[in-house]
Amino acid sequence: MNTEILERIMTAKEYQKKAVYALFPEEMSGHLEVIEKELKMMTAELVKAWVENGQSRADKNKSEESDHVGNHKQNSDRPNSMRKIDIT
Repeated sequence: MNTEILERIMTAKEYQKKAVYALFPEEMSGHLEVIEKELKMMTAELVKAWVENGQSRADKNKSEESDHVGNHKQNSDRPNSMRKIDIT
């Protein structure tokens, strides 16, 4: 990403935060900081749970695939129920 665009996004984020803080009395700025910190921690926990859930699903799918492949190999050893018929 272009560094100039990234800098503009960061500046916009700064102004956005100042705008939200300006909506409340100064006495509440401490509360807003705590809320901001908690939201960041909640987001991190949510992302962590998604990653762990995704990994457990991937492990489960991998296990199911290996079971399927193993069953396929076992089934391929069975005699074929179809007969070959020569038509002359």
